[in-house]
Amino acid sequence: MLVGRALHNEINFIMKSALGDSYIHDVPVDDTEFGRKYGIAGEADGLFLHEGKPVLGLEIKTGTVPTSPFQAHIYQLGLYQLCLKPPFFALWYISRDGDKSKVFFFQQEHLSAVKSRLFDLLAMIDSGELPPAEGSWFTCR
Repeated sequence: MLVGRALHNEINFIMKSALGDSYIHDVPVDDTEFGRKYGIAGEADGLFLHEGKPVLGLEIKTGTVPTSPFQAHIYQLGLYQLCLKPPFFALWYISRDGDKSKVFFFQQEHLSAVKSRLFDLLAMIDSGELPPAEGSWFTCR
């Protein structure tokens, strides 16, 4: 965890140093209209701005660098994208030793599936039904 946090901090320092006010790091989503309405909490790792408007969100994951993004991460960044409203979002996987990385870019096409999943879960919660188990929150890969 400490290595991952150190990589996040270093990336954010470099981005902020290079881009100044055009980059915001550790952006809370719970104070957005969508976040408040649906109880979404968390922080996007970064948000790139152009003329004060969000153009690209950034989520950084350290550890395993997969060949395709993990579904849970797609849902997470989709919720962040719905809250922060950038037209694009990047999911950047970096190995803990920094030797390997891969970036996946998302536009808004995936958001309908994210919204559908969110609304299904909220309906289950409202009805008192437990959502189906999705496996362990901690999986060694």
